[in-house]
Amino acid sequence: MSIPRLGTFPDLIMTLDAKTAKPIVSAEIEKGQPLAVIHVPQENLILGATMRNKELLAAVEGAVGKQILTYLFG
Repeated sequence: MSIPRLGTFPDLIMTLDAKTAKPIVSAEIEKGQPLAVIHVPQENLILGATMRNKELLAAVEGAVGKQILTYLFG
């Protein structure tokens, strides 16, 4: 089953422990753990110009192994 991507960098995406409401980084999430996810699209954030720099974002793509540029620039 493929889940569609609902947000991508530089959107604000936060994961919270649903029991404590404390932020939790993805590396600490355990299987079956109840979570709350907050997503704020980049259009609703004040971002610097570097957040739309294709050269810098290409380096991020390589580092994380996920497409970013196609989601931002089509």
